[in-house]
Amino acid sequence: MSSIIYVFDQRTAQCFAWNNGKFTTKPGEETCPMLIVSEQEWVGETVEKIYNKAADGELSILRIMAHGSREFPKVVLGRDGIKSTTVFKFKKLADRFAKNARIELHSCSVLNPNDTSDRPGKTIAQAFSDAVTGKSSSEDNMLKKKATDPLTGLVVTAADWCQKLADFTGADVIAAEKPQFADKNWAFEGPIQTFRSVLVTMKEDYERKYGTAAP
Repeated sequence: MSSIIYVFDQRTAQCFAWNNGKFTTKPGEETCPMLIVSEQEWVGETVEKIYNKAADGELSILRIMAHGSREFPKVVLGRDGIKSTTVFKFKKLADRFAKNARIELHSCSVLNPNDTSDRPGKTIAQAFSDAVTGKSSSEDNMLKKKATDPLTGLVVTAADWCQKLADFTGADVIAAEKPQFADKNWAFEGPIQTFRSVLVTMKEDYERKYGTAAP
């Protein structure tokens, strides 16, 4: 069992050209498990593998290396990716995470709404807006459909599901706004955002206010 687990989508091997295409960990973490996810593997299957590699309350860092998607806000991991309709699968890991644990999403521009879409002259944010206001083309509507929560009918941003991922797992979720580059130190490029579980935040507020552990 390990306190740090690495997850790589196999399509990111090209990002490690400087290491002859071989996936690698941070220095000093070479013995940590490295899970390689194929294009055909479902997120639920990946979660099950992570679950089996960690003991209850011991997983402190889950590092995920996968491409970011330009068409709609998700992390391209395996067959279905990490997005609004799959983050609930990570709830299985809630008991595995230690206190103050974190999930690092090493993917390009996960939180950048101004990334260009495949629609000439439009950003993703503009395409969403046009689809919502009725100024859209059929391509814009398809983009909206791909990023719409089937339960609520609302267009879901990456920030929305990053927060859900934090709430489901109890771990902080860290994602970047800019393109990312694989390097041996696993450093984030550019601004990042950290999402904290609502329940964890409430407990911390309680402890600060009353000086005792939350019930």
